[in-house]
Amino acid sequence: MPYTDNEFEILGDRHFLLTKRKAIDHTVQLLADVKDSLKDLNKGFYNLPAAAWQSMGKISKGENYRGLPFVALDYPALFERKNILTFRTMFWWGHYFAVFMMCSGEMMKWRPLKKLEEKGLKNDFFINSSKDFWNFDLDNGPFIKAEEMPDGPRIETAHNSCSMARRLEIKDYKKLPEWVTDTFMECFG
Repeated sequence: MPYTDNEFEILGDRHFLLTKRKAIDHTVQLLADVKDSLKDLNKGFYNLPAAAWQSMGKISKGENYRGLPFVALDYPALFERKNILTFRTMFWWGHYFAVFMMCSGEMMKWRPLKKLEEKGLKNDFFINSSKDFWNFDLDNGPFIKAEEMPDGPRIETAHNSCSMARRLEIKDYKKLPEWVTDTFMECFG
């Protein structure tokens, strides 16, 4: 089977992959800055388990989330078998930056969702209460924008897990550390 013209052009372009590598390295550094901003918030003010703050704040990167590269920071985070609490900041190539507040099992008691629901969810939040807990696709996944929920913004937790998200367009990357910190404070403050 012959290469398509587009494939053939990319195969001969050394600069594309070198530029991609630099962009991913830059994104990793940006998420390290986000982690530092979040660490500054750990003054005992936020009602989260101490173990979540003690996490090292893992930055993961991969090449194949639905076929595209991604970089993700889990901090604060607590992963125990079926009990999960994480504040995930994620970059998905060609899509967006986003934060995901994820809770399951015993960690449901720490969820910011109930507090936000009581305050009134902002329209730019996305809610996922499906069984598809590890889906991060805000455009074609199980997320519903808060303003589009048929009975108004609410969070259902029938599956003993829930997640909610907020997105930031890639072009707004300079705002990321402050935007993530503000989102965290809104969710947990």
